[in-house]
Amino acid sequence: MMRGRAIWVVLLLLAVGLFFPKLAARDLWSSHEARAAMDAESLLRPDSDGVPRLHDGRLEMQKPPLYYWLVAGLGWLRGGVDELAVRLPATLSAVGVVLIVAVGVGVGLQRPTAGLLAALVLATSIHFPWLARIGRIDMPLTLTVSLASICFLVTLLRADSSRGRLWLGYLACAGGVLLKGPIGLALPGAIVASFLTVERRWRDWWLLCPFRGLLLVALLVVPVFVWLDVVSDGQFRREFLWLHNVERGLGGSRLRSHPVWLYLPYLLLYLLPWSVLLVPASLWAARHDRLARAGLAWLLGGVLLLSLARFKRADYLLPVYPGAAILLGCWLEQLLTTAWRRVTLVGIVAVSLVMLLGWSVRLFVLLPAEEPYRDYRLFAARVRQQAGGESIVFFRAEAHALAFRVGQPLEQVVEWPRLRERLHAAVPHWIITPPHTLDEMRQHLDGWTLEEIQRTTDLAGGHHERPLVLLRATPRLPHANATTPGTDHRPTDQRCAAVR
Repeated sequence: MMRGRAIWVVLLLLAVGLFFPKLAARDLWSSHEARAAMDAESLLRPDSDGVPRLHDGRLEMQKPPLYYWLVAGLGWLRGGVDELAVRLPATLSAVGVVLIVAVGVGVGLQRPTAGLLAALVLATSIHFPWLARIGRIDMPLTLTVSLASICFLVTLLRADSSRGRLWLGYLACAGGVLLKGPIGLALPGAIVASFLTVERRWRDWWLLCPFRGLLLVALLVVPVFVWLDVVSDGQFRREFLWLHNVERGLGGSRLRSHPVWLYLPYLLLYLLPWSVLLVPASLWAARHDRLARAGLAWLLGGVLLLSLARFKRADYLLPVYPGAAILLGCWLEQLLTTAWRRVTLVGIVAVSLVMLLGWSVRLFVLLPAEEPYRDYRLFAARVRQQAGGESIVFFRAEAHALAFRVGQPLEQVVEWPRLRERLHAAVPHWIITPPHTLDEMRQHLDGWTLEEIQRTTDLAGGHHERPLVLLRATPRLPHANATTPGTDHRPTDQRCAAVR
């Protein structure tokens, strides 16, 4: 008993050691993180109506609001939204996924060794720990998909329709839909369908009480979606349901389409070093182990469903990793009962130690070296130092991390007529734009003196992921404020232009 508890403690410490160190040390590199931070800040304002908004006032309708509500809750507890508040929902979800796999297999199906090995495989693959440290929705979605799938697969494997287990599974499905939409329900459905097909047990679908379960999901989700659509005047329906679900899935959006086979190399790459064992483990599972076949069905069903969508990202594969881990955990458990026991045990320990060492180097050496190249904090501080409380115009510069750091008021502008209109509204004007637009500005804004204040590259040692420049625009000619918006003027006095 004590030995078993010690193994559980080691597993938990391993997950914490991989996921939590230096969690808040990096700036918000990902645009998803910065958008979540802005959305959460908008929810904490006294005049908030519960719908997340970016700093320029636009409604956040790309995803349902549950993740942003979680970040806002943590921000409220911490006294403000910061890196930790943005990333902690994903990090805690990663720990939850590891524990769900270990407990679901070890306790729910009485296979503790397989459960612990599956959790170890999951925690020490190269992609899972990285996504545990990024404030994206995919890890909380993986938590809901894993919880629902484990509940449903345990029910089917044990032929035991426990009401508590099933209600928990359907509650998890509702949470997944509120996190990322229909995929939160479709993935557990595809996993269950794949398992029933592999086992040729289609008649057992009734064990899951699907009609009552789906009714519960609808009662929890539909009112929220209707409220969002009404508050956004139909934008939620147009942007989230249509653009980010229908068009992304069918390939009709502005996003590029990808080949149907793309997730296969992604799977082999991002599940390293364990992915080299997938083929022999699958061949063994097909004949010898129902639980391993359940993991294989999880993997196949999830990959098949995700592959049908035209738009693909490597991060979208995250919810299928637990299935692959269960498959590999069962096979490693079986190897530990054979003559290969010592070799297998040494290999598991060696791989785990190598991954821990690799992550230590990445966290404490490589990532800090990248920080100046990606950081916006110094540049944002200089922007606010110069502009005070005046509005900042982001012209053709969609830099969400910088927008979060700069704070309100700000405005996003992409067209020249709108920029000229904005310049005529007030004086002085502060503009953040990529350096390559400066030559065009000389042509379009001939009535203005553009004084360059700071560049991101100046504060990053000469190189930055996204070179941007802060400009101060002031009227240069007496008739500047009378310039007709939309007119393309040429410069009349190059010597007065202060743009470098």
